[in-house]
Amino acid sequence: MIIKAKLVVPDSRTVIKNGAVFFSQSEVKQVDTWEEISANGPTNNILDFGNAVVLPGWVNAHTHLELTNLRNIVQRKKKFVDWIWQIAASKKQESSSWILKSIQDGLKMSWKSGTTTIGNIHQSLDGLQAFKSTPLRTTVFYETLGFNTKLETTYIDRLENLINQSLPATKLYQPAISPHAPYSTSPCRYKHSLDVAQKYGFHLSTHISETQAEIEFLKTGRGDFSHLLEKLGIPYHAWQPPKVTPITYLDQLGVLKMGPQLVHCNYLSDEDIGCIAQTGSSVVFCPGSHQYFFHTNYPLEQLIRAGISIAIGTDSLASNWSLDMRDELRRLLGFGANYLSGESILDMLTINGAKSLGWSKVGRLKKGWQADLVAISLPSTTIETIDDILRQIAKPNAQNLLTVVAGEIVYQHNHN
Repeated sequence: MIIKAKLVVPDSRTVIKNGAVFFSQSEVKQVDTWEEISANGPTNNILDFGNAVVLPGWVNAHTHLELTNLRNIVQRKKKFVDWIWQIAASKKQESSSWILKSIQDGLKMSWKSGTTTIGNIHQSLDGLQAFKSTPLRTTVFYETLGFNTKLETTYIDRLENLINQSLPATKLYQPAISPHAPYSTSPCRYKHSLDVAQKYGFHLSTHISETQAEIEFLKTGRGDFSHLLEKLGIPYHAWQPPKVTPITYLDQLGVLKMGPQLVHCNYLSDEDIGCIAQTGSSVVFCPGSHQYFFHTNYPLEQLIRAGISIAIGTDSLASNWSLDMRDELRRLLGFGANYLSGESILDMLTINGAKSLGWSKVGRLKKGWQADLVAISLPSTTIETIDDILRQIAKPNAQNLLTVVAGEIVYQHNHN
């Protein structure tokens, strides 16, 4: 198949005018001008989108699709722990069928808006089949949490069962592991997660440095999270606060040696940033969630200048208004900073996310790479640079026209 458009952007450094992408089965075979491709290849089975741009598909590096249908149910709160309390209460009411539908709805929203790869946090066997059967590319991080040392054997057995059910990986689906966060997960469970990651070759993700309250809890053992754990009846008093920052804590536990995906990182010291850079860990910034919880001053410039790979995630619809990665693009463009180029933004939305999820040859349109792409209409006809293109497709009247994953059309405007 050949996808043709006014512009093709195979990577963050290249714009091809009157371009085309030729792919067969799941791989890109050629990316060039239409003149070159039509002269040297087949000219049947062509989709011409005219005044549009073809780009690598969006990579949503962090979300929780089982929470999709909590949108408009969970209320926005200034205190993060008050929001968690709502989530915990809501989960008690969720049935297996409700979770499955929530995941299915989230997957559909994702592919309609141009997302081709998802990093999803998942807690149970409920809805697992939705990820194994979706046409999207998915890394599913099986989440573990808890402080109760008396239940370690039960916990390990449960996690092993979940992992066994999650296997095997396929060309579009790979299981992974996620110890939830330092305020909810004991050191033993973090270390067991490391063992699991090494045993199965899993990628590892964790929420970290999300709030000031998390930092207070790790440094003193007090504050909002101690009150929340007591309210939830979670026994944590045998745990001793490490009296260091969350990033230093992960480093002490040996987590950072895995080069994990570090989600949020809203509050970092200069030493934290240096530690992340030294270990080659990646960071996932969730701009919508950052706004939802009233955070300010994300350390984006410091992370970029430190050479850290930054990916973008939506988080869930319980902590964001949309799963559309173009909404995250709008927020990134809103920074309006000279340190944040269009090229950097496009990398964050595509290849950086793919790498943080453990996918190779995903996130660019190159010969031999996976044919994961989108076509988006261009409201203007006067466009020259990557910055111009991103600002045009961020406009509300730009539409996602096509989503292709591994060479298969997943969504086509006016056809789905």
